[in-house]
Amino acid sequence: MKEIILCRYGSGCFGCCGTEFANSKEQVIKEIKINTRELKDYKDLDQFRMRHGALFKEEGNPFKMCRNITKLSDGYVGCPLHPILNEGEDFRKNYCFADYWCPTMKKFRKWNDKEKKKFLDFLDFKKLDTYEYSIKMDSGELLKEFENQIFPLKIE
Repeated sequence: MKEIILCRYGSGCFGCCGTEFANSKEQVIKEIKINTRELKDYKDLDQFRMRHGALFKEEGNPFKMCRNITKLSDGYVGCPLHPILNEGEDFRKNYCFADYWCPTMKKFRKWNDKEKKKFLDFLDFKKLDTYEYSIKMDSGELLKEFENQIFPLKIE
């Protein structure tokens, strides 16, 4: 099985691109639409990245989410600065947590192909929208649910 990055599975994941958006799905969707429109105004990714200052920690961003989360041209929701989309060039460097892997992805990378396939089938069965997928992937909720189904706790 070729390497699968869970950030690019389904319609994409933005779970690691913010800290406090789990309670406002509508606002997150609105912000992603705004970011997507703004991306079209910039030809240069460095300028797009810095248009509001540094990362999502700055004042004036009450939702503490990265302002670079967009709906990408391939239909995924994610980061246009990511090296997968830029022939290996990483526009996230010195800007965000580019080396971060959520706990789910860390564990997924260690599994054999059979375990990975089971998890992907589980995700397909869940039919989550991008928002739910992102929040539950980064929090580890999907991993926990999957592991409880595969290896249920034995109560004695």
